[in-house]
Amino acid sequence: MTRSQSVPSRHRIAVVVAGALALVAFVAAPASAMSGRAQDGGGDGGGDGNSDITLLTSTLPSMHPGATAWVSTLWKGAKTDAHNFKLTATSSGATIGYPANTASYSSLWGSSDLLSAATDFAALKVTIGAGVTSTVKLSLHVTYDLDKNNDKKGETKSKSQDLQVSIPISVVSGASITAVTTSFGPVSAGSTTWLQFSVRGEKPGVTALTAQVTAPAGITISYPNDAASSSPNTGSTLDVGTTDYLAFKATVGALAAGSYNLTVTLSFGSGQTQSAVVPLVVS
Repeated sequence: MTRSQSVPSRHRIAVVVAGALALVAFVAAPASAMSGRAQDGGGDGGGDGNSDITLLTSTLPSMHPGATAWVSTLWKGAKTDAHNFKLTATSSGATIGYPANTASYSSLWGSSDLLSAATDFAALKVTIGAGVTSTVKLSLHVTYDLDKNNDKKGETKSKSQDLQVSIPISVVSGASITAVTTSFGPVSAGSTTWLQFSVRGEKPGVTALTAQVTAPAGITISYPNDAASSSPNTGSTLDVGTTDYLAFKATVGALAAGSYNLTVTLSFGSGQTQSAVVPLVVS
């Protein structure tokens, strides 16, 4: 992946799952501990010591079922320079995506070259299957042209490697949605104010999400476009590890200063509901 490749905010290539989540980390393991095999264009193998490039990542950060994040694989250069680095991946427990400007593969961050003894990383966009509950294996296939020596005469050998990395799966046992907002206000008595209730997805299946708010006497609730409920700002589905908000309008009567509980009821999926009691501070 070159510097111009589109990884969201370079996605800070920090797999979020979560967190949303900072999800980029490298766990190094000796080459002898990794599964895989190295091949060259003539089929005579390779990869002993520093005679070939080496994958330094064996385990990626854990993710939740249904989560999507950019992850990074770290590579170390061989005794000679490598060129035209291309990485692809497959998995039975996840779907794989690549940077927009390469589309069907990932290259290195610095360039498509991995210089002698240098390190660089290649990123993959991983979406874990909604029903996955155990460790996911990614099968990596990397191709490149390796210089036969470093005398700059341009003689190269086509090489490939097939390797694996693991993603531990962390299953959420609690609620499908976490309420991020824990209080509203302060708002003035006699005022009308738009409020935002922020939520984070924890499990797959949070679709067709809506919110309705009940309030004590003296507070009137209404929704955007005079609807009967509020919907998320960015779409009706709340993906795992993502945060969104649902807006509503509170008209506060001549109430004394104090805290008044609002009950926010979330409806989603095939009839599921969750409720949260959130205080509104009136000044």
